[in-house]
Amino acid sequence: MDSSSPRALTISPSFYTTREEPTLRPDLLGLICTSLVLSAAPCSAQGPPGVFLEDYTWQELRDAIAAGATTVLVFSGSVEESGPHLALGKHNFRARVYAERIARALDHTLVAPIIPAAPTGDALMRFPGTIHVRPEIFAAYNADIVRSLAAAGFKYVFLLGRPWR
Repeated sequence: MDSSSPRALTISPSFYTTREEPTLRPDLLGLICTSLVLSAAPCSAQGPPGVFLEDYTWQELRDAIAAGATTVLVFSGSVEESGPHLALGKHNFRARVYAERIARALDHTLVAPIIPAAPTGDALMRFPGTIHVRPEIFAAYNADIVRSLAAAGFKYVFLLGRPWR
């Protein structure tokens, strides 16, 4: 193989590696995967969940609602262009931080998973990576989330968008 040829990463049954062609060693991959699986502890063994609903087991959530956590925040972020210096998902990062701050300030309030995509409009669609959701689909999706949360026992469901706009 000459130096101008691209190097390929291949999965090979061989346990040998060569200088010419890097090989993903199955023995090491198996060891890594096994250690990751064995090191994963159940959520309940890690202490009480915080304010994020997805960190709870269903039993923990049932008990939290029964204990008075009857308010839930549903934040919408988005994936869209915000300039060449910012990540496409910055609205999702910010939504998570704001949601946590608000929930902690209100007490007995939880945060539903951040809705990662929202209507963005045609102007932003010219930028690669922008994810646009039609307004009617977005509204129906939010309505289904509210119904699900109400069925779980939440009394107050707040839909929040990007207030920083």
